[in-house]
Amino acid sequence: MSGGWAKIYQNIINKSIIEGAPTAGFFELTSRCNFHCKMCYVCSMPEDRSYLQNELTTQQWVELGRQARDEGLLFLTLSGGEIFMRKDFFDIYEPLSEMGFNITLFTNGSLIDAEKARRLGERPPSKVSITLYGACPETYGRVTGHPEGFDKVINAIKLLLAENIKVELKTTAIKDNYREFHDIYEIADGLGLTLGVVNYVAPRREGCGTDPENNRLDPIELARYEKMLQDFRLKHTDMKKLKKVLKISVDEDVMTEKTIGDAINKLLETKKTDCVFNCTATRCAFWLSWDGKLTPCGLLTEPSVDVKKHGFLESWKHLKSAGLDVPVCNECNSCQYRKRCMTCPARLKVETGRFDRPAPYLCELSKARAELEVIY
Repeated sequence: MSGGWAKIYQNIINKSIIEGAPTAGFFELTSRCNFHCKMCYVCSMPEDRSYLQNELTTQQWVELGRQARDEGLLFLTLSGGEIFMRKDFFDIYEPLSEMGFNITLFTNGSLIDAEKARRLGERPPSKVSITLYGACPETYGRVTGHPEGFDKVINAIKLLLAENIKVELKTTAIKDNYREFHDIYEIADGLGLTLGVVNYVAPRREGCGTDPENNRLDPIELARYEKMLQDFRLKHTDMKKLKKVLKISVDEDVMTEKTIGDAINKLLETKKTDCVFNCTATRCAFWLSWDGKLTPCGLLTEPSVDVKKHGFLESWKHLKSAGLDVPVCNECNSCQYRKRCMTCPARLKVETGRFDRPAPYLCELSKARAELEVIY
């Protein structure tokens, strides 16, 4: 992101938080996925028709895009599941792209062929964000259940780059792949791309047949992994030839641009707020699920409002109001490890079932970070 655009971006977010406009949002087009990753929190199987029958239609997504645009939506991410599982993907994407949104696509990349890449190239998104689950077919097999996925994803990346589409790569660290970080980084670097790291794996949503909690790194393992990343980044920033710096993001379901975080922190220093969310959720950002539920972010299923019944504007108003009723965790706020902790209402809720209860996993992680002097 250039300096000029970053400044504009930050000003937009500042103004949006003050005015409460829904400037940033996720459209979760489907929960279906051709992969079955062990750590996924949302995946449903492709053959499960009960999910297919309840997905918002092509027309509903396009109309909701219009309604959201009219209320100020600018930064739109299309996510899943796997977005290309929808046969009508381009019937949704192309009308949305003509509405003027800054669109990001989240995809595993395996379903992108030459024709899809060509069609995306005709109306390029702002970027395509692809997750690399390993550095070889064997690891892809362990993580996703599809060893052939590795070669398909690498091919998709090359096809997108050939169409001059900006590609962002990230990896999610779990027990089956975290030792391959350096190999994954070399793949990204060889393609001329930066690599982001998703270091928090959330418990699954109800009905999702995966097992994130038993496949994610335990707090000590994760803190050591983060320490390795920290040392790796410091080492590489001293190299003149380095064209990019490793990014470490918290998870793929929150806005991870540094400008957003800076904008929020600066604003909260000067503006009293009763909202406990320490990110953009319910302030100027939302998540719209595959079945039409408007929620603060992808981790949460509550508070939620059914846009099919209320339309976008009324749903946004209800969601903002409901966000003010989310209780604060006083124990977290007074904790000596608070600045090293990734606690937030959403993570507390999915970890403990409550917004106001400390999560042992996050508590242990913050203590381990302190012991290892991991900067967070």
